[in-house]
Amino acid sequence: MEFNVAGVSFYKDSIEKVISHTTCSLIPEPDNEHDKEAIQVIVNDFRIGYVPRNQTQAVRDHVELPCEAKIAIGSFHAGYFGNVTLCT
Repeated sequence: MEFNVAGVSFYKDSIEKVISHTTCSLIPEPDNEHDKEAIQVIVNDFRIGYVPRNQTQAVRDHVELPCEAKIAIGSFHAGYFGNVTLCT
């Protein structure tokens, strides 16, 4: 299962600090005021974004949280993206 990380534009400083890392942690954030089902994407103790809201249930069905996953962080004109691959 793969997904692109949501909200990376809000975490540019964090992403620049962790761009060479290849693993991330997926950690539930039940106190998130916008989405009680939110799942943070953390790299080296820095939040870089979230699992997209429309994919949180699929992630929860696929793995037990919190968990580790592979991540590829790339750049594009005017921003960054993160692509997470979940392994079972």
